[in-house]
Amino acid sequence: MTAERVPLIRSLDTVGLMDLIRGSYDPAVAVVDAGRDGRLVLHDRPLRWRDALGGPYTKRHEVDMGDHECVLDVQKPPLPSRGDVYAFHAEVHVGFRVSDPVTIVRRRITHGLPVVYHRIVDIMRSVTRDFDIEHSADAETKINSLFDTAYVLDEGLTIYRCVARLLPDAKAQQYLHAKHSAARQLEIQAAEHKVKHGTACQDLELETLRHDAEIEYRKRELDELSTSELDHHRVLFLHLAKHPEDTERILAHLDAHEDKEFQRAAERERRRIELFQFMVHKGLVNAVDVDILRAEAIDELRRPIDAEVALPRTRTWVDESASEALPEPDETMATVFDETQPEMPAKGPN
Repeated sequence: MTAERVPLIRSLDTVGLMDLIRGSYDPAVAVVDAGRDGRLVLHDRPLRWRDALGGPYTKRHEVDMGDHECVLDVQKPPLPSRGDVYAFHAEVHVGFRVSDPVTIVRRRITHGLPVVYHRIVDIMRSVTRDFDIEHSADAETKINSLFDTAYVLDEGLTIYRCVARLLPDAKAQQYLHAKHSAARQLEIQAAEHKVKHGTACQDLELETLRHDAEIEYRKRELDELSTSELDHHRVLFLHLAKHPEDTERILAHLDAHEDKEFQRAAERERRRIELFQFMVHKGLVNAVDVDILRAEAIDELRRPIDAEVALPRTRTWVDESASEALPEPDETMATVFDETQPEMPAKGPN
């Protein structure tokens, strides 16, 4: 309670001649006289001579009947919320007046504000305990509805105005701020999760389409390759078609491979010549067989190697024909035939 105290009994005097001199009363003041027998009488006019001089009244009380308004800062006792964990802070604009001056004098209520403060707080506490700390607006509405009409107190006071403004106290505000921040964070995370989930589904769908298309492409590719013969050169060219950046490495590999192929071809040719020479020197070749063997050897020399068959039909270094790469038959097998052929007697009739 921050407002100053409001005195209700302005003065307390002995009844005497001054009451006769005073004349009329202040309309904002009620005069309550106390008799010798203890009775209290409310007078609305000045006393007569006989009452003022030796009459039954001994004390005179002047009670303030005006309106009093102030703003109360309700801090103690606190206004608990449901569960008594957190409390409300209230600012109350209150207006009150004396409605029964005799009761004020009888109860000796010299200051009315403490009485009004505690009665209002008691009423408010009974209301706020029914509301959670989050529902301060509902509690405020409920409290204000109780004072829509004048509220008469047993102490002779009437509260004609009471408007409360409720808010959670500092501790409760920290709790609510943390709670609302957590709720907003969850809401933000839920929204972000929804976006990420949609993005992930879209990415997965696109990846599935790409994967299915790649499988279909691989399938068609394998179907096409299954109908054609594959060898070393063709596999290299298929790889080069997909990875042109490997051109230099593929060409170097082809160079090395072709060198080995030609070396193997030359080695086979050398062995054929040695075999033929051996057969001639041992007399295993008859004159009638020379022409046949020579024709077969020449045909074998002119036949392209398997690697050349698989090459593309373009005039590049890998398309060099066997006739260009290998010695002419006349220089190899033909020469061997001429050099090694013995003079065989012609067979006459037996």
